[in-house]
Formats: sequence, structure tokens, C-alpha cells
Amino acid sequence: MPATPATPALTDEQILERVRSDLAVCYEQGKKAAPKMANGKMTLLASVDATGKTTCVVPMDDTGLTREVEDCMSARLARESYGPGASWTFELPIAVRGGVVALGKETTGAVIDEVDAQGLPDANKVVETVLPRLSECVQQMDKSSALRVIHVGARVGADGRVACALATGAGSIPEEVRSCSRAALETARFAAPKSGIGLVSIPVKILAKRSR
Repeated sequence: MPATPATPALTDEQILERVRSDLAVCYEQGKKAAPKMANGKMTLLASVDATGKTTCVVPMDDTGLTREVEDCMSARLARESYGPGASWTFELPIAVRGGVVALGKETTGAVIDEVDAQGLPDANKVVETVLPRLSECVQQMDKSSALRVIHVGARVGADGRVACALATGAGSIPEEVRSCSRAALETARFAAPKSGIGLVSIPVKILAKRSR
């Protein structure tokens, strides 16, 4: 029995062209429910098995779009099928400008997922200020095609300064990346926690350019 040929590599443009019209409908329907929604962007992470079936779609790095629109777009991409071959994964960056669905900038480097904080009402705003530094810390890991997550956490004292910080993750993370990530968080300054102690945990997703 002859071997199944590998799936031809598809560009972001080719993938988007398959689903663009339906994604536009998702946005239009969402706009009716949320008239104030304007421009937005998101990245869809997807995996395809050897039969060409899309097996998983995960939205991330979303800004400006409602949850309903994200779910609709994710569901549409999940219905797409491709030619049989080797299993593969991809990241599809999407941007909506003036109601037009287009290809967004490919996401690489560090992306912060939902921040978990206790006693720190300004946590998200403060964490955004250290993201550029965190991105620099993990830049050397971008050569990997895998999605990795580093959890950077800290205990914040009564004065809003970081009392201690740590960085950990599944698998092997270079010590220089961990120490750099800790140092980045230690520069953050939070509002004084009302309870006297604040806690923050930041899952930093490290994305690299996809390879198929």
C-alpha cells in the first residue's frame, strides 16, 4: 500500500480564503448584538489530523471582539477539512477592520493569557507594562515550533512592591529565561493591596513561527 503523501503546506492567506466569508458573517451577526463593537483581532490555534480533519481550535490573543464572535469563528474553522497526509498545526492571525476580515500579523514571542490575581485590582494594567521585558526574556525560545507556557508568579507586599517572584513551567526552561522573567516581574509596582498581601500569577504563552 503506497504511503499517504504529506499535506501540502498552506499559507495563512490560503487558509483564510477558505473561511473568510463565513468569518465575516460571524462578525456581522455579532455586530448586531453588540453595536459598539468596532475593530478587533484574534489568533486561532488549530490542529489537523492525518485524515485532514480539524481536531482542535483554540482562540487567543483576542482584542475588541465579543465572545460570541470568537466562538463563531472558532467553530467555523473547526469545520474546515484539508487533504490527507501528516498531521499538522497552524496559527491563523485574524484582524477585523471596518467590518472587513483580513489576515492579521502573525503572533510570535510572548503572549499573556488571563492574569490570576488576588488583592491587586490594577494587576492587568501593571502586567501589561512588563510584557515587553518578558517578551525579550523568552525570545531565545522562539526557535521551537511548540507552544510553551511559563508561569511567572509573585507575592506583593503592603507597599505594592514585589516581595518575591518565581518563574516555572513544564519541560525544560533555560535558567537564564527563568531568572530574566523573575527580574522583569520584580520591576512591577502595584497599588498597595488592601489586605496587605497581593498575589499574581501570569501564564506567558511562547509562540514561534509555525512549521509543517
